[in-house]
Amino acid sequence: VPLAEYEGRLVVLYMTDEDEVHIPVNMSVRCMFVSLDRAGGKVCGTIHWSGILATVPFSFRLLHCLAVSD
Repeated sequence: VPLAEYEGRLVVLYMTDEDEVHIPVNMSVRCMFVSLDRAGGKVCGTIHWSGILATVPFSFRLLHCLAVSD
């Protein structure tokens, strides 16, 4: 799972199958923006946004994740 930092939040990219009659045809590239905070001895997370970025063929592989800033 590629991870990056964007505007002080953790960005998580992950892929999910989209089946047609139980045969994977496409995959969705999904993203989550998460803030992490300490609460006593624990680390807690808040998901600020989650959604689909793109739909790609099942053979697609995500190799690298790069955060770019101005």
